[in-house]
Amino acid sequence: MQIYNYSAITGEYTGISQADQSPLNPEEWLIPAIATDIAPPNTGEKEVAVFVNNTEWHIEEDHRGLKYWTPDGEEHEVKEIGSIPANVLFSERPSENHFAENGEWVYSEQKHREEWRENVFLERAEFAKKVAEKEWLSNEEAEKWAAGLEIPNIVNAAINDAPEAKQLSYKIDVRSRKNIGRMDTLIEALATMLNVSDTELDDAFGFEPFE
Repeated sequence: MQIYNYSAITGEYTGISQADQSPLNPEEWLIPAIATDIAPPNTGEKEVAVFVNNTEWHIEEDHRGLKYWTPDGEEHEVKEIGSIPANVLFSERPSENHFAENGEWVYSEQKHREEWRENVFLERAEFAKKVAEKEWLSNEEAEKWAAGLEIPNIVNAAINDAPEAKQLSYKIDVRSRKNIGRMDTLIEALATMLNVSDTELDDAFGFEPFE
């Protein structure tokens, strides 16, 4: 008698074989534990027949070996029978400036800026040089600030405009800190006083759009 074998691990159909007759009763056939006399259904591309609960065949999706990427850019491979995880992409993330949108990688300058702002820092001396080049400070003020000798007047004004409880920490911070972050509260306040736009401030910190 023809029987149909399936995997003990996945239950998937693995092929045909012949059952042996019982030596005690020639009218009985010996069917192994991982086989059945029920024929599996026909399957299409990316499908597999799986024997469920030792009673019936189900047709399941089979994408094993398929590579996919999650929205954070991590590469994965389908290793089990079943459907593909939701919200994944099927091509490598082109760059850190691309973001998942409707199943595709899309470049978003705004999202790029937002992510970049949170992670960019300049040495105080480099930032002082940049603001002098943009004529937001005089060369003399920038040099003294870079050396930690004197806080520029406009920076002092931004500090004095801050909540009183934070002014002392800002004064210590702006004089002693070696690195200045794009999203530092004081830098945001300074930009407001100088009437500098977010884009101009980004440029001072070296933002480069994706090309």
